[in-house]
Amino acid sequence: MSKRPWYKRYGADFVHGTLGLSLEEKGAYSLCLDLIYDRGGPIPDDPRWLAGVCGVSVRRWNSLRKSLIDTKKLVAHDGHLSNERAEKEIENALKTSRKLAENGAKGGKKRAENDDVNKENNDIDEAGLKHRAHKPEARYQNIPVGGDGSPSEPEGKKPQPQTPSEFIWTEGVRLLCAKGEKEKPARSFLGKQIKDHGEEVTAKAIRSAIQAGTGDPKSYITKACDGPGLKRHATQEEIASERVRIFREENFWTASYGDPPDDPASEYHAEWKRQGGDRPKLRAISGGRT
Repeated sequence: MSKRPWYKRYGADFVHGTLGLSLEEKGAYSLCLDLIYDRGGPIPDDPRWLAGVCGVSVRRWNSLRKSLIDTKKLVAHDGHLSNERAEKEIENALKTSRKLAENGAKGGKKRAENDDVNKENNDIDEAGLKHRAHKPEARYQNIPVGGDGSPSEPEGKKPQPQTPSEFIWTEGVRLLCAKGEKEKPARSFLGKQIKDHGEEVTAKAIRSAIQAGTGDPKSYITKACDGPGLKRHATQEEIASERVRIFREENFWTASYGDPPDDPASEYHAEWKRQGGDRPKLRAISGGRT
């Protein structure tokens, strides 16, 4: 089984590094590199096997092997062939893999610690806590996002509310990684949602995904952010039009004033604004702009 199904290949480096080789030598060298990366280290210096891989006779392979060793493209040692740069690249890839595994283990340990803390809090006398449903992800339910209120805390414990940004880069990344997403793609995905929709909308979408217990949080967050409403960079005209739509849809406009006008600058607009309209909802769908 291949240890490295793919590897970084720098085309320009290969072209410039093989300028002195014949086409046949370049092909043999390229195949040897593929075998070295595929095995994750030196390959057996077996003339019959390598001649078969390259599709040449053993005599021709021996001639190619000598040329590649003379030009220092390949190194022969202890019955194996290798390449110095390939060995360095493989070692760097292994270090990166180990580091990612260690970071993943640390994240799992931290999550276990948080679960222990939540279990301890749940065991406190219920008289000292507000009633809440005991769900596996209940610890997320009262985290404040963009003015949703303070979290429910045990008596005597000082609240430590998170900003939308903190919530996104901690709980959002943790949620995606827990469902199999790598940390770097997860952060890139969340950054795009922030760019398109703003921090408050993105944070609320993450919170909703946590509460729903979805098995595909990435799709859930995308749909939540791309749902009805305006994006972060909506124009003033688009925001005004959306105000009128929400106002009519949720029956905030009384019969005495008739239907909301399409023109937000009309005489009815001031009365609509005085009654409150739907400003909290509008702030959410317009990324904080009103």
